[in-house]
Amino acid sequence: MQLSTRITLTSALLTLVVAASGCTSYSGLVGSWQGDGSASEQPFTFGAVAFEDDGTFSAEARYGNVIRVQTGHWKIDGERVVFIEDDRSYTYHIMGDTVEFTDPRTGNSMVLVRSH
Repeated sequence: MQLSTRITLTSALLTLVVAASGCTSYSGLVGSWQGDGSASEQPFTFGAVAFEDDGTFSAEARYGNVIRVQTGHWKIDGERVVFIEDDRSYTYHIMGDTVEFTDPRTGNSMVLVRSH
């Protein structure tokens, strides 16, 4: 997968995360999360993601040895988290201390684990 495609997917997932944490009705996403995959499983992995209850987020994505930090805003729209700056959305499913984000266009998903 090309780096531009990976960056686009990362931006979209980050936007999803931001959208999910902005509303009190979906406060289950608010907090800090760690990536639960290896670079060999997908084009990038998350080092850490923080979703704030004010609708902002910050995330660290890793592409092999390259680290990219992103910040922005998110919101929830039905069963999707929307990353506002990138106008991208992902479906999400919280299972205890894990959350799975899925790109509806590609079917690719990523699991994050809540940091304690």
